[in-house]
Amino acid sequence: MGFPFLVRRGARFYFRVRIPVDLREPFGRLEVWRSLKTADHKKARTLGKLEAAKAEITFEKMRNRELTRDQLRKIAEEYLHSTLEYCEGHREGGFLPRTHDEKEGKLLAYGDLADRYKGALSDLDVQETRARGLKRAGELVDSVLKERGLTLPKDSEEYAILARELLKRALEVCTVEASRIMGDYSNDYDRSRLYRQQEAAEEKQAGLLLSEVIQAYVKDHLTCKKWTPKTEQENTSILAVFLELIGDRDITTITHQDLMSFRDTLVKLPANPKKGRAKEGKPLKEVLEMGLPPMSLTTVRKYLIRIASFFKWAKLHKYVTTNEAEGLTIKEKKKVKASAARDTYDSEDIQRLFRALEYAPNKPERFWIPLISLYSGARLNEICQLHLEDVQDIDGVPCFRIEEEGSKKVKTVAGKRVVPVHPVLIELGFMRYVQMLREKGAKRLWENLKLKRDGYGQDFGKWYQRFNRRYITSHKKKVFHSFRHTVATAMKQSGVLETVAAEVLGHENSNMTYSLYGKGYYPRPLLEALLKLDYGVDIGELREKANTGLNYRPRK
Repeated sequence: MGFPFLVRRGARFYFRVRIPVDLREPFGRLEVWRSLKTADHKKARTLGKLEAAKAEITFEKMRNRELTRDQLRKIAEEYLHSTLEYCEGHREGGFLPRTHDEKEGKLLAYGDLADRYKGALSDLDVQETRARGLKRAGELVDSVLKERGLTLPKDSEEYAILARELLKRALEVCTVEASRIMGDYSNDYDRSRLYRQQEAAEEKQAGLLLSEVIQAYVKDHLTCKKWTPKTEQENTSILAVFLELIGDRDITTITHQDLMSFRDTLVKLPANPKKGRAKEGKPLKEVLEMGLPPMSLTTVRKYLIRIASFFKWAKLHKYVTTNEAEGLTIKEKKKVKASAARDTYDSEDIQRLFRALEYAPNKPERFWIPLISLYSGARLNEICQLHLEDVQDIDGVPCFRIEEEGSKKVKTVAGKRVVPVHPVLIELGFMRYVQMLREKGAKRLWENLKLKRDGYGQDFGKWYQRFNRRYITSHKKKVFHSFRHTVATAMKQSGVLETVAAEVLGHENSNMTYSLYGKGYYPRPLLEALLKLDYGVDIGELREKANTGLNYRPRK
């Protein structure tokens, strides 16, 4: 997936969005740029999604002229604090007047500026001279709006409100700076930090903007490494959709009824509402009007579960006092057994698999990985991430060692295990393949597979999906994971002990005596269980393919 809103300049990433045609005139430009203040691409992606959602909200509010008085006041407050912090940082950085005459000149300049702002404010508060006051304040207002990537029509009431709020804060800047230049830090701002205390008190009472809480939520989960890259991408995408649909507002004002209205809109959205050529770059309001097929209820449930988790976290960390998302999720109409979620491959499917597999020396993984899963029940990524060192002889039995170390991951703690290499794989020449790689100095079993967001198996999984539908079966419930079901079913029907089968497949053992006190099985009993995997299919043709592939030598 691309990230068209991200641009790198030097070491830093920037958010860039094209301004809709109908808003370009008031903006006076084609694009909005904003620094994401990070050189980390992963963090920039996350922040960029939220900025994109906030931009859509801003565009919509501009069309409807919906910047509230509180939002305008907050813009003015931010101007006050950032300006005074900048001035103080300038002094701390050594940028000082060279002489007392220069110091006096700065004092006079602040005095003149204060008189100008007072005059503009005075004009602004009289109907007869209001236009003149707006003109005198225009440079200040326009510079602040431009810095934040915003614009307001100059004849709007919002522009006048912001002008008045900014003039008051600008006068405060002049007063505080004049005091500081004289070496007096006993002014109200520096002595008691009155404005910052008031701001903190208002935020505590009123709450933060939804976008600010989302950023805190994402930061907490990334800092504590609670999310995988896949989970991070899913969550930030879902929260960006939520932010755009519900609006960037005080989180404490979001009610359960608001969330139910959001749910009513969500069920009308298509799956991946921001992906695809037709949808990319469009606000969700336009996507809704495209009449595309709506997302499935399963996807809706995923959205609602993630949003409920966000509000649960927000309550835990005191951003809200109640979890308004409780009871928001849609319950499944019917439940199915876990074993029914995927079907097993039958002997005819396996026969078609054997006929379709080809041994291409430059793509050996396409031959071996399906067979390894069929004769071990190992998960796709467990096989795709294997290193040469993970194929070991243990107690005289060739084994796969499935571990979590470095870039290798396992699904659960029980996933760390040893699985014997099935004799069928050895007969086909798998150990010979391993030896050839060792002689070549390779480190991994499948050098073509690269580590991606979902592990080493991401690209292979896509290939197998196409291969499976073309050559093996069109049955929707028969996928790569069906190999695990096939192995589990075969062992169950052959009378293999559940504790043995669980260890082969990497499942938790529910037996307290064995799981708490007993150590893992030695390879020999596990091999005996795997020997019962008899699919009643001849491997003669496979053996010939493997021999041809292993004996292939490229021309020099």
